[in-house]
Amino acid sequence: MDNYKQIIRGMLESMTCIREQYREELESCPKGSLWKTDQNGRVCYYWAYRKGDIYVRHAISSDPQMQRQLARKAYLTKSLKLLDRNIYQLGRALDSMEPLEMGAVVSRLTKAYQDLPGEYFL
Repeated sequence: MDNYKQIIRGMLESMTCIREQYREELESCPKGSLWKTDQNGRVCYYWAYRKGDIYVRHAISSDPQMQRQLARKAYLTKSLKLLDRNIYQLGRALDSMEPLEMGAVVSRLTKAYQDLPGEYFL
């Protein structure tokens, strides 16, 4: 059982490290999001964000670098939500794991089994 707990702890550690890296990278991403429209059969991409009370859109169809930055931002944002959920679930699993050592399992059996020699369970 300790091996399984070590594996889960390793996964938690790895995911926590990735989460921190993603948070740092997300801070350097541009504000706003990517919008896509279809105008007369032509796909147009826009960078949309709020500037105070004003909603601003810039055409970025010819700016693949900005498209890439906004795509990366969307990926990081969604990944962070999934990482938070997975970290929470792994933590809960780790806390609720029951030991599988023979003594721990046998102690949960009825008295009739507990009195038998240990080698019977191997």
